[in-house]
Amino acid sequence: MEFRVPVHHHADPVHQRPARSVRGNPLAVDIFAANILLGSLASLATAKFIKRKGLASAAYNQEQARAGQIRALSVAAILAVSMAVAWQNPDTAKYLWILIAFLPDIVIRATRRRPGPPPAAPDPVTG
Repeated sequence: MEFRVPVHHHADPVHQRPARSVRGNPLAVDIFAANILLGSLASLATAKFIKRKGLASAAYNQEQARAGQIRALSVAAILAVSMAVAWQNPDTAKYLWILIAFLPDIVIRATRRRPGPPPAAPDPVTG
């Protein structure tokens, strides 16, 4: 009776090499980020086309349009930064993508146009 130890492929260093090479590959990170970036910019272009052609519904207001533009540009900025960072540290670049979940909303809230104080009444003495 012969006893053999099963060889698992995941323990074989030859099969581990591709996983290690992809993990730290800045080009792979950039390709993924560029794909998301193009989708975000396509969304922005579609919104602008709809507005230009007058196809937006009456319920679609300026505030919604502005929020959509800010969201698309925020995502584009995050992805552009992550693409640059990927060439120094691909793992850190991937963590920057987490910002997409909440940074656009923070920027939208911070830049929301609030009505200013009412204009002052003219001074009766100086006119």
